[in-house]
Amino acid sequence: MLGSIFVRICLAVAAALVLVACEHTPPSKFLEDGDAPNTACEASNACRVWGWCGQRGNDCVAISDEKCRESRGCKVSGLCSFQAGQCIARSSNDCDNSQYCVENGLCSASEGVCK
Repeated sequence: MLGSIFVRICLAVAAALVLVACEHTPPSKFLEDGDAPNTACEASNACRVWGWCGQRGNDCVAISDEKCRESRGCKVSGLCSFQAGQCIARSSNDCDNSQYCVENGLCSASEGVCK
């Protein structure tokens, strides 16, 4: 008899915990560098980091020297010039003030990157 009551109490507590857990499950967290679904390219992490601020089909792509220069990719790795939907290092001017140049001596543009 005592065992039966104990089992009923345990089942009741377990059921209550399941209901509470189901009702208060927090929404999934987006990755820190990710974007919410349907984020416009102009407001996206891809724009801030890589300069991919324009939309072509379902993809964000680079659209101008200006957006490339504003990106983190420019400041860190010299990817400051627009070319064919990408931000690249076109000249040593792109690389000169980059973190790669200052910290690692990668100050010459070659094949679209600072070397």
